[in-house]
Amino acid sequence: MVAEEIFMQILNTKEEEKANDNLLDLTKNIAKCRICNGEHWSVNCPYKGTSMDTNLMEKKASAAAAAATEAPKPGKYVPPFLKDSQKGGMGGIRGRDDTAAIRISNLSESMTEQDLEELIKRIGQHTKMYLARDKNTGLCKGFAYVHFRQRKDAAAAIEILNGHGYDHLILSAEWSKPQNN
Repeated sequence: MVAEEIFMQILNTKEEEKANDNLLDLTKNIAKCRICNGEHWSVNCPYKGTSMDTNLMEKKASAAAAAATEAPKPGKYVPPFLKDSQKGGMGGIRGRDDTAAIRISNLSESMTEQDLEELIKRIGQHTKMYLARDKNTGLCKGFAYVHFRQRKDAAAAIEILNGHGYDHLILSAEWSKPQNN
C-alpha cells in the first residue's frame, strides 16, 4: 500500500498563544500547603508540628465526628437499616450492632475463654465474646471477636491490644468487618 505524506502547518492567533503562555507560567507555584495555605508543600511548611498544625488536625477530627453523628437530611434516601436504628431499634440487617466489635488475632493455641476474659475485662464492658476453635482438636484457631457495649471502649481496646505482647506472641487488634450473608 502506498501512502502520500501530507505536511500540516498549524496557525495560531496571538490571543491563543497568550492564553497558552499563561497556563504554562512556571513562576507560579502549583503546590498549596494544607497547614497554612502557603505556596509550598506541606512537608516544607515552617508551621509543621506547631499549634497551627495541631489545631488543623483537631478541626478535621471534630468535623469527621460531627459528620458521623449527624442525622440524615429530610428528603434524602435513608437505607432501611438506618431507619430502624433511628427508631430505637438495633439497626443492621443481621439484627445486631457490629459497630463496637473488634477482631483480635495472633492468639496462641492454648488461649481459653477465661484468658480472653481476663485480657479484655480491664478495658471496658463487653456484651459478647467469640473465641474461634478448631472443631476436631478444640484448640484456638488464633483469633477472637469481642463486642463491646460502647464504641469508645472498642477503640481503646484496639489502641491497647494492637502490638501488645501476650503469651509470647504480639497481638493484632482491628475493627471487625461485617459479615456478608
